[in-house]
Amino acid sequence: MGVQIQQMFTKALAKGGVEMIAKLAIKTRITIRTAGTVEDTPSNIAKVTKVLDELLEELKSRQSSTAAKPPQPVEPEALAGAGPEARNQLSKYYELAKDKGGLSLVAKLAMKTCITSRMACTLPDSPENLRKVRAALSELLPDVSIN
Repeated sequence: MGVQIQQMFTKALAKGGVEMIAKLAIKTRITIRTAGTVEDTPSNIAKVTKVLDELLEELKSRQSSTAAKPPQPVEPEALAGAGPEARNQLSKYYELAKDKGGLSLVAKLAMKTCITSRMACTLPDSPENLRKVRAALSELLPDVSIN
């Protein structure tokens, strides 16, 4: 039951990450958790296949347009005087992790918090998000004061 649909969600995750499975779930009204339990009926398979194909095409066109014009890196110094929309507290914590321990520490922080450095740039500085990141950083960097 749900084997083919589960495989399509796995493909979506592999190709487009969490963003793609979220879009697939919204458009099909099937979550990744329930994909394995939903019946593999022809109509369900057709619905998920159609949406997945659309999302993969969208991803492909987005990647080809960004490949033509690579993004310019933004140096942390350039963001120092920028407003909150450009740099939030979560992203500052990830910069601290990178400065203190490199990419391996950033990866450990992401694994502990389930927040990637990319997500940290867009997520709100909610008390829960800040608490999770501060706690993980305090554990990973016991000699550094995290405020």
